[in-house]
Amino acid sequence: MGTRKKKKRDRKTSLKKNANPAVDETISRILSEKKKPSSAANGSIDDERELLEAKEVFALSKIDIQEPKLKKATKAVRTIILISLPVIGILSVLFFIFGLPALLKDREQKIKTLTNAVEKNSRELSSLRENEEIQKNLLFDYRLQFDRYRIQVKKESIDSIKDVDMSAIVDANLARFRSTIGTNRGRSITRGSTKYRRIALTFDLGTGTDIAQLHAIVKKLGIVVTVFISNETPRKGSGSLLRTTTLKHFKLLADAGCEFGNHTWSHYDLVRSLYETSYKTRVLHPEYTTYPLTAETMSAQFTEVEKKYFTVTGKNISKIWRAPYGKIDQDIVNAAASAGYPVHVLWTVDLNDYVPEAKSVSYDPEKRTTVTRQNDQYFTSAQMLAYLINREKTDPLGMNGVITLCHLGSAREKDKMIDMLPKFIEHYLKRGYKFVTVSDIIGEEPKHYIHLK
Repeated sequence: MGTRKKKKRDRKTSLKKNANPAVDETISRILSEKKKPSSAANGSIDDERELLEAKEVFALSKIDIQEPKLKKATKAVRTIILISLPVIGILSVLFFIFGLPALLKDREQKIKTLTNAVEKNSRELSSLRENEEIQKNLLFDYRLQFDRYRIQVKKESIDSIKDVDMSAIVDANLARFRSTIGTNRGRSITRGSTKYRRIALTFDLGTGTDIAQLHAIVKKLGIVVTVFISNETPRKGSGSLLRTTTLKHFKLLADAGCEFGNHTWSHYDLVRSLYETSYKTRVLHPEYTTYPLTAETMSAQFTEVEKKYFTVTGKNISKIWRAPYGKIDQDIVNAAASAGYPVHVLWTVDLNDYVPEAKSVSYDPEKRTTVTRQNDQYFTSAQMLAYLINREKTDPLGMNGVITLCHLGSAREKDKMIDMLPKFIEHYLKRGYKFVTVSDIIGEEPKHYIHLK
């Protein structure tokens, strides 16, 4: 009996301890309202009210039941966290004591393996470089031998050809040449207007192998250039103006705003073709015409280029020109003026990119042997870049109006000047210069015409 009373007393204590004030308040309000008398008419309303009140009490009781569960769950999570942290700490310490040294040792072994591989590759690379240098020297020796052989064959060929004095033919042709061109006077320019910070980059079309690289430079740096186009060979069946890749880039450069001038179709030495009196010399030099140059032949040299350029681009070529090898005299520029090209364009700075080797081989007629000489016209691209950058300081006019000469494809296969052009261009763009076409740079009357005999 005593035990039952004790359990009842403990249950009451527990209820009081876990009592929810909101539930107690709601129950008290309901009981107080029940004590108030109510009429029969309000019976149904009272029933509804009691139902709502009962629901409210039930909802509050659910909260009362859920709160201890939430507290219990929170306490459990806290306990788990408190237990986990020391465990994680202990595991970390164990890893640093036992696992880290093994990991570091493994990494050291891998680094050592990679270091050995790098050293091995370095030794192999050095060996390859040494071998390359040996091969270069062998190639140079072979070239020297070939040049000596070629010179000897050329000498024997010269001896086998019977010479003819063409002086009378040349004189008669010259008189007719001058009468055909009449009073037309051509001029040759070496530099544009020096009033503005403008530079004109010009390129003679050689084999055309570098034209794609030039287009990439133009596109990247947003500049324009002038290209003088020629078929680069006196032969009709081949040449740069018959190559699809070259012609495709003509169109791309023209669409980018670049200018094209005439460099003649066959790339003849026009001066020697007009005046050379030795038949043997003419035959042995493919860059000379076999017979004296006529005004009609020279005009046709311009016309052939014009037609080809128009066919490819749909545009007319600019009426500026540059003689092959830069060789002109007053008769030649007058004939060009008669053919519609009054301005011949030379250059202010020659990049000498057509000089292929630092050494050259020539035949010494006095010693009757071949001689190897250091070529003083050869410059590395780094040397030329340094010269171009320094020129602004040494020239009283700076780089204003400067016309540069470069080639698109030449005998030089390595360390090409076109490779350093982006650095040269970027340097002078930062200095406030603009890169323009030849027509733009001579837009105002320049003073740098040269006197021709």
